[in-house]
Amino acid sequence: IRELTGGPELTASLASTLPGGPWAVGLDRLSAWFVLLLCFVSAGTASYGATYLAAERAHRNVAASHAIFSLLVAAMLGVFTARGAVPFLVTWETMALSAYAAIVFDHDQPAVRRAGLVYLVLTHAGTLGLLAMFLLWGRGSDSLAFVQLTPAAAHAVSGGAPVLLLAFFGFESSTTVAEETR
Repeated sequence: IRELTGGPELTASLASTLPGGPWAVGLDRLSAWFVLLLCFVSAGTASYGATYLAAERAHRNVAASHAIFSLLVAAMLGVFTARGAVPFLVTWETMALSAYAAIVFDHDQPAVRRAGLVYLVLTHAGTLGLLAMFLLWGRGSDSLAFVQLTPAAAHAVSGGAPVLLLAFFGFESSTTVAEETR
């Protein structure tokens, strides 16, 4: 509640020997609102999903679908609270793979398998675009922590246009694929 009303940011950090700096997560006012919204939406979705899958329970185990959904929600929480490129990309990829598993849960249908493949290809292309964006944006920095990836640093990369284009490609690929798989 503190973070929603403008209280101090909660942060946690884990030193990493991997490139990109420490793995940091945090909850500030903006991310707290996204987390709250995600909690409400995912609670409603979980309730609907339990009802929707009730008929399936008679002839197959649906526990995996509930686990996949839980992993998807946890990954989205990670995306909202990441404070650096590496934890963001790890949770982004976890989100993409768990969403793929949710899409192909009913894999007996050819259209579902095709939608899953399209989703997988486009989300990985988007992830590569985001990786390139972060690497270009953080060029010359010893850390890819978001506090060091300032708008000034993006602007220093040839006016910021390459970073902006890679961001657009990376995030748009995921949005487009969500529309394609419906």
